[in-house]
Amino acid sequence: TAFATVALAVQIALLAILVKRDYPSPAILSSVLYVVSILAALILHYFEHFNMPNSSSMLLVYWLFTALISIFPTRTRIEQSPNGLADSLPLLKLLFTVVASFVFGLENITKPDHRSLAHPDVDKVVQAKLSPEPHANLFSHFTFVW
Repeated sequence: TAFATVALAVQIALLAILVKRDYPSPAILSSVLYVVSILAALILHYFEHFNMPNSSSMLLVYWLFTALISIFPTRTRIEQSPNGLADSLPLLKLLFTVVASFVFGLENITKPDHRSLAHPDVDKVVQAKLSPEPHANLFSHFTFVW
């Protein structure tokens, strides 16, 4: 959640720069939509952390595509900037891409105590070795890593 908050802060800083430099309205609208979507993701992160035994598939897909799709505007901003990464806009775009990739990587890590979150009121049958499949995330199911 902390790194998603960093992504939100970076995106708000990008929005402020776009507004300050009088960029066209589609660029500003895109940045506003990013801020709204990250706010929604932060709410989902909060509920996922306390209520779900495994990573949310929706958040995994969101952060994957956010990281992948933000690569292209980042590259464009770096190429169009006369100062390259010395300018604040391309630097913040690169920082956002790195943070989004990092959040995606963190979302793929399995929670260490996932059994305590799943139905704490139900008496469980003790087995010698429980299957980790019910607690695997979307990408673990695809790659059979669980």
